[in-house]
Amino acid sequence: MRSSITRFRRRRLLGVMAVLAVPLAAGAQTRFAWPTRQPAYAEYNVEQCVAAVDRAREYAAWDARRDTLGPAVRIAAPEYLSVVETARQCTAHLAIGQLPRAAQLALLHLWVAGGEDTLYLKELRAGLTQIQTPVERVARLKDEVLRLLDLRPARVTLADTLIAELDRLGPPAGEAAFAAHMRRGTLARDMDDFPSARQEVRRSFDAESAFRRFDSTWVQRDPKARGIRAITELWAQHLVPRDSLLRRNGPEAFFDSWRHDAGIEAKRWHLSTRDSADLVSTALRGGGQSAPPLQADFWFGPADRSDLPSTGRVTLVVFVDERCGAGCYEEYGAVRRLKRRFGERLDVVFITSTKGYFREHPPLDPAAEADVLREYFLDELGLPAMLAVVNAPFNTLPAPDQRRFYSEGPVFGAYDVIVEATMQPHLPAFLIAPKGLLVGRRDLSEDETEVQHLIADLLAYQDQHS
Repeated sequence: MRSSITRFRRRRLLGVMAVLAVPLAAGAQTRFAWPTRQPAYAEYNVEQCVAAVDRAREYAAWDARRDTLGPAVRIAAPEYLSVVETARQCTAHLAIGQLPRAAQLALLHLWVAGGEDTLYLKELRAGLTQIQTPVERVARLKDEVLRLLDLRPARVTLADTLIAELDRLGPPAGEAAFAAHMRRGTLARDMDDFPSARQEVRRSFDAESAFRRFDSTWVQRDPKARGIRAITELWAQHLVPRDSLLRRNGPEAFFDSWRHDAGIEAKRWHLSTRDSADLVSTALRGGGQSAPPLQADFWFGPADRSDLPSTGRVTLVVFVDERCGAGCYEEYGAVRRLKRRFGERLDVVFITSTKGYFREHPPLDPAAEADVLREYFLDELGLPAMLAVVNAPFNTLPAPDQRRFYSEGPVFGAYDVIVEATMQPHLPAFLIAPKGLLVGRRDLSEDETEVQHLIADLLAYQDQHS
């Protein structure tokens, strides 16, 4: 009985193997290849085209490593050819007149991605003539300008064309023109084009003055807007003379000028005493005071950290969090570029904290976790910095568990920084002058060009007065 069952099982197994042998043998003679059929773009609606363009951009950028490029290059770099071709093919069959308004806006933006600038301008202007009120037309133009300048790569030529149209609308469009010129000036600064930045600042002030003459009641109507306008104009004033002022007179005079101008702007915009104080604080961004010493439980790096920030050296202090992952690569790239530019004259210190865990590692004691953080930031990422690790306060679960847990992240003293559990790709950075004066808090993803010029000015002043 047992032998018959065994023979039955053997015959069934041989039968299954015989059936599988045919496709396996056939498959062994062919190589896998992706299907060659092109997407049926002629069947796509606007929403599907937007998704297709987004996919093409993500695929093209997968290994492009744009985080290694400086701000000016990223702003001016051409769009990926695959993105341009996808946008053109996908929109070739779409007629803007047959679409609802929301889809029309999306189609306009697809034309921009496809480089169809003439078609974009033609249809945008046609759409503007159908808007009933001048206020709505102005708002639409302003929104388009800001969107074009925020794109990467930025569409500067198109934006300049629309800004010129805003200017031609005169004083009623002054508020929108002010915002457009200010954003254009910021972009020029990031592209290291300070002559254009100066020009845009002057144009923004001209537009604002014309608008206030046109609507004299605006200043009294919106206190919050007045504060925003005051800080914006204060920043714009220092965008132009900042280099010469800091380079010639040093950081103390630099911040005295900020305080003086902030007081003038507060009076000009009729701000309350409390709002005036907020304006000064926001403008200085923590600058103008002595930088507190850096304290940590674990230090890694070749330099002596006993006197950090070091007297006579410019120091960049960056608060990092390993949980940010690839989201912070762009800012790490900014640190590499700054260090490569200024070399040994710039000290870079990364500060982070223990958290009781690190990715796939089992629970670690503080010293072991600090060493793992060193491996990640200094060895794996190869960041040109000293690493300071703060052992965050924690509690221990009772035996036999005894794992650590953290109720909240540590506050890094006078730097007023908290390591959040949420991973935000905006690492707080502090620039410190050679004499230990805090130049202020900066966001490296947005302020890299400004930080680069500030460091150069600080070093130039030190060379002249040391």
